[in-house]
This record gives sequence, C-alpha cells and structure tokens, in this order.
Amino acid sequence: MPLSYSKSETVSSFSDATGTHTTHTVTDSDTGTTTVTNTSQRHGEQVPTVETTTYPSHHGSVEAASGSENQGRIEDVSHKTQEELDKQYEENMEDEYAKREGGA
Repeated sequence: MPLSYSKSETVSSFSDATGTHTTHTVTDSDTGTTTVTNTSQRHGEQVPTVETTTYPSHHGSVEAASGSENQGRIEDVSHKTQEELDKQYEENMEDEYAKREGGA
C-alpha cells in the first residue's frame, strides 16, 4: 500500500461581541486537493455550522501572476529577490491608485 500524506493548518477564534467560536481549517493532501472547512457555533447552540469546500491544488505549479489575465491569482514568490518583490509591490500600488483615481 503506497504512503500518502496530508498537511493541515487550523486557526480558531472567539468573538465576544457575537458569542461565536469559529474554526478555519485548510488541509492539503497528496491526492491533489485542498479542502477548506469553516466551522462556527454560537454560544448555547447545540449544532455547529460547517461549510466545506474542496479545490484542486497545484503543488509548485503556480505561474507568475503578471498581466490582467492573472490578476488576483496567488503567485509563488519564493524564487524572487527582495528588490524584485519591492518593485512589483510598487507597480501594483501604482496600478491600484490609478484605478481608484479613474486613470485605468
């Protein structure tokens, strides 16, 4: 039987204002999927609300996000220098300000 793996990260929070406990879990597995599970439960409720969504994962195959066709996409920046990252950040900020001012 071949070995398999999964990696899971969980963040929990509690809101005093609403009395709600929330848990956000992301699980990435070698089956090629990423599962996101959000669980919330208000104080006094017996049954929590659970929402689960599964996405195809792209282990290491994220392409560079440049140009309008990739806007909003996640970009693997682990191979870029700080100078390249700073320049890209400045360009993105200029584009964003231009959009807000009606220039783009």
